[in-house]
Amino acid sequence: MGRSPEAAMAARFGHALLFLEGPKVATPEESVPSGTETLTAKEWELLKLLNQGLGIGEIARRLGVSKQTLSERKASVMRKLGVVNDAALFVAVAERGLLP
Repeated sequence: MGRSPEAAMAARFGHALLFLEGPKVATPEESVPSGTETLTAKEWELLKLLNQGLGIGEIARRLGVSKQTLSERKASVMRKLGVVNDAALFVAVAERGLLP
């Protein structure tokens, strides 16, 4: 019995492709059906700053919050996007066109 294309890709590239079947993510301006997870305004802000190449420490200093708070916020974003690592996070952002 053969594997699905998704399983074959996951085997080849690792778990970075888990986002392929993840939940829909709404932009701040977009409304979504109930039951769909959305990113909060603070999660969007974090995602934008991460996408600019800033690290958690620099973002924490800019926003005046702890690194622990941002780490928890980032974990929430990753859970909502269905990804397990930073590489998959940035691939998901790019593939889904979440940021300009």
